[in-house]
Amino acid sequence: MKEQFCLLLTTFVFSQAFYEEQLVAVDLLVAASAPAFPVNRYDVIVQGELRCHQKPAAGVEIHLAGSDFVSDVKTKSDDDGRFYLNGTLHITSFPLFQQPVVRILHSCSTQFCKVLSTIPIEKRYLSTGEVLLISRELSVHYKGDKLKCSLRDELFEGFFNDDE
Repeated sequence: MKEQFCLLLTTFVFSQAFYEEQLVAVDLLVAASAPAFPVNRYDVIVQGELRCHQKPAAGVEIHLAGSDFVSDVKTKSDDDGRFYLNGTLHITSFPLFQQPVVRILHSCSTQFCKVLSTIPIEKRYLSTGEVLLISRELSVHYKGDKLKCSLRDELFEGFFNDDE
């Protein structure tokens, strides 16, 4: 009877970062032809309009992020500040599922840096045909926005807390 069961050997490699709630590496070895974790396919559709100081924000980078996207899905807003993204997720029931998000990288109201805005994609937008609509004024600072200044980040890594 034991031969009929799928064997799963999971080895977790931890470091100091694990204690800071970050998993450094996960090695999975699945010994069987049957899938240990079922894989589900979900389509995600996101469209929106971005503004900077109440004017259309053209050329803003937008992408779907998460470890489970089949391919890198990204675009830039058009001259009217509008964008459209369509991506496919392959999600397992494994507990390390990373919630998909929309990331917007812009330089509205910043001179030398960029702002990274992250918007979680709720489950109701996965394969329901419902479109996630985003309308955002980029000159406003939203909770979770992070300032990205590459030179500053390289020179002073660890001195600034971007979560504030």
